[in-house]
Amino acid sequence: MVTLRLTVDELATDARAAREHKSRSELIREAIALYMA
Repeated sequence: MVTLRLTVDELATDARAAREHKSRSELIREAIALYMA
């Protein structure tokens, strides 16, 4: 087992992903698309 220490931002991303029923990767891809637009 490997213990990971998540940052506050990572924890917030996980919480948002759970609320929106998406994966963290999906949220990151959406954020990049918005940034590039």
